[in-house]
This record gives sequence, C-alpha cells and structure tokens, in this order.
Amino acid sequence: MERDGPVAPLNELLAVSTLTLATVGSDGVPHAAPVYFAASPELNFYFFSDANSQHVRDIAHDPHTAAALYPACFDWRDIRGIQMRGLARLVNSPAEWESAWNLYQSKFPFVSALREI
Repeated sequence: MERDGPVAPLNELLAVSTLTLATVGSDGVPHAAPVYFAASPELNFYFFSDANSQHVRDIAHDPHTAAALYPACFDWRDIRGIQMRGLARLVNSPAEWESAWNLYQSKFPFVSALREI
C-alpha cells in the first residue's frame, strides 16, 4: 500500500507529550483518556495515573488496550501518527518502576514533586 505523504519519524512521535489510551470497562463501555507517557528504548510505554482513575480500573478488569499518538496539526492531510494495541499492566518490579519513573521524569521534569503520590 502506498502512502500519500511522509510518515512522521518515530522519534518525533515519541516526543509528543500525550497519547490517547482506550480501555473497556467491566460494563463493556469503552473509555478514552489522554495520558502523559514516556517510552523506553525497547518501546515499552509508561504512564502514571491515579489508581482510582477510570482507565486504571478498566485495565484491572481487562488489560487489553489501544492507543494513538500523533503530533498536533490543523489540516487533515498532515495527520501522521501511530495506532497500537496491546496489554497494559501495573509495574510491580521496583527496578522497572524506577527505570520508568526516570524516563518519565526526564521527559516531564515538573513531575519530580509528585513521586510520593
């Protein structure tokens, strides 16, 4: 299949601040939420959210998720991004959590005060 324009480089897409995370609740109702994210070199995507948020409750019920990330644009012909599906999980390993937090804090320095939350 041919594309009608250049595809945004991966680094450009990973630099955007927010991805749209789609989940499905226990009632079968879909939910979409914008979340700040950071990606590891292995392309694991990390976000930090309140344990009582709708998307975290949905993931506890069903870890299947979908996400989209894309830079802002104002012409439909300029829309470039990534759509993906996968499984979300709570990071339980202290080493992985620390690594994820460091990636996240590097991308969003203002969160350093939120570590304990």
